[in-house]
Amino acid sequence: QRLRRELEAAAQIARTGRLNVMQRRGRIELVNNDEVGPYLPADMQYFCNWLSDNRVRTPKTSPDDARFSVRAFDHNVAEAEFTWNLRGLSWLVHALHHEGRDNTVSHTYEARSGGGDYVLVFNPRAGNLDPDDERFSPPAGASGSLVLMREAGHYGVSLEASFFVKSPSGDFVQWGETRREAFPNISFDEVPQSLVVGPDLGAETGIFGLAFEELLQSQWVQDDAIEFRVKIKEVEVLHHEQQEGWIEMSRLGRKRHREEQPAVEVPPPSLGTSLLAMMTAGTYSDLTIEVLHSGQESAHTFTVHTNILSLRSEVFRATLSSGMSEAATRTIKVNDVHPIAFKAMLHFLYSDEFEQVEKVLSDDDQPGQPSTQRMARLQAVLAAAHKYQVLRLLRWSEQQLCKLIGIETACSLLGLSLLYEASELEKYTLKFMKSNMPKLVTRPDFASMSPESMLQLNMHLAGVPCDDKNRISRSVKRKRQEA
Repeated sequence: QRLRRELEAAAQIARTGRLNVMQRRGRIELVNNDEVGPYLPADMQYFCNWLSDNRVRTPKTSPDDARFSVRAFDHNVAEAEFTWNLRGLSWLVHALHHEGRDNTVSHTYEARSGGGDYVLVFNPRAGNLDPDDERFSPPAGASGSLVLMREAGHYGVSLEASFFVKSPSGDFVQWGETRREAFPNISFDEVPQSLVVGPDLGAETGIFGLAFEELLQSQWVQDDAIEFRVKIKEVEVLHHEQQEGWIEMSRLGRKRHREEQPAVEVPPPSLGTSLLAMMTAGTYSDLTIEVLHSGQESAHTFTVHTNILSLRSEVFRATLSSGMSEAATRTIKVNDVHPIAFKAMLHFLYSDEFEQVEKVLSDDDQPGQPSTQRMARLQAVLAAAHKYQVLRLLRWSEQQLCKLIGIETACSLLGLSLLYEASELEKYTLKFMKSNMPKLVTRPDFASMSPESMLQLNMHLAGVPCDDKNRISRSVKRKRQEA
């Protein structure tokens, strides 16, 4: 055991030496390329004048021969993204107790090849952050729940970090503000310390201000697991004042001529806006669509254009090019699509922009529960897109509905996904239901789920492979149709 510790210590010393050598090599390469240093080509005139014992004169420039210089401070920025998934989170405190530790540590990450290593450290009690690793040595008394820690070294770094936690919808929600800090070089005579950043570093507030027991019951923990993501930007200091005697963090660009550019402003695209205006005004329209939904006394009328609808939807193309009555009367009557959803679909067909769909859905908001209204309208848009085979709008509606999966919506969304063949919505709804079965089984809408929905849920809970699930579902559906 003592030999292992001695080998680890020797390996750490060698690693620190290799890191210093790599940084020195990077510095030498920049100097050889005349990118940094005290004697850059831009200063050549100064040294020529100095050697000839002449006074430095600033060369005059004419308006036709304007010169300018660029000094860049972002030429050495490296970006990286780290993701860490903690499973069996409710067992973490007990596991740490047996290990005699206060925190758990991720694998190491690199922002750039050959650069300093990073780790994520999580303390469920928002306390001690020392990872008990010779490569990572935080300042004394450093405490918090989740931090990013950089390997100890004598060379400094400028670091920007943003922390995120995965939500039930699969999106990552930022925790805390994005912070940018400069960590200076450390003297070679001193023991280096690790750089530590985190949203609650020193504050000990917990993830989103939640105690660990509260975190376990929150939306951030799914299937007894939580997932963190950290995005960083770093600029390494490639040299040390104790070796070079100075530090240069910028790059001076070579002087060059800047030609005057024509001041022509190109307007943004306007085709979608023009087509929407043409539909709204009924200009050159040759087709009328009457939408009468159940419970409404009068139909909503839309004046549209055959060529646009035929181009954008195979269903409209088949309807208008066949010998059906709609092709002769130039009138289509719709009674199974909500007028708002149909209007949203038309705006998408004319503009190909989801912003226009959102605008239609929000224009008719009623006082009450906005989330409930939005879900009902998205369901109607999904149904309309499925009926008229507008694939892009269908997938967008499915994507938006995935964000609304919850205890109150899961049962209805599962039935909807099966009805309209929304495979991703089905997949994530089943995953959510499996994680929240105790809360779902007591709900009335769970007891009233369709046989097909119950079949899919039971097969998912039993771990039936996807191919077998599809085969069984097709067989059951065929038998019902035959009966």
